[in-house]
Amino acid sequence: MAGIYRPRHPERTVLYRVLFHYFDQFLQEYESRFEKEYGFFRPIIKEVVERYLDCGNPRCGFARIRCPDCGENRLLMFSCRSRGFCPSCHAKRLEEWAEWMREELLLDVPHRQVVFTIPKMLRIFFRYKRRLLGDLCQAAVQALLKYLQAATGTELRPMPWWTGLSTT
Repeated sequence: MAGIYRPRHPERTVLYRVLFHYFDQFLQEYESRFEKEYGFFRPIIKEVVERYLDCGNPRCGFARIRCPDCGENRLLMFSCRSRGFCPSCHAKRLEEWAEWMREELLLDVPHRQVVFTIPKMLRIFFRYKRRLLGDLCQAAVQALLKYLQAATGTELRPMPWWTGLSTT
């Protein structure tokens, strides 16, 4: 027998309550209080917060699901599908992504994670010119390739990640 549905209650979390009560005030004061230090307010931020506040709320939409075998009905609340912001949606997406990486992308060999950081004194350039981030990523890849070539003594040609994707 399937478990009993227990709706999650994001409205009980501190994040939800802070955003619900204070986000409009934050929007009104952003330009005067924060824009000089943090740059212009990107509209996508407001969209993500609004979607998060509606996530899992039955008043914002749901689907009725019926089991074809037993005929039992359930309600499935619509989610915001926000990556990296909504804890519930992000956890689900992260789990699906990890499974996809394990099954489809990564070979059954040891792997190592490499993390590149931006020195604090340089971050200001990327805050206002976000298109520079693409060039920064390319520079990081080139630096890593040079390091690996020096360490192994062989020329390495990494396979682009998208060539490992199956089209089925």
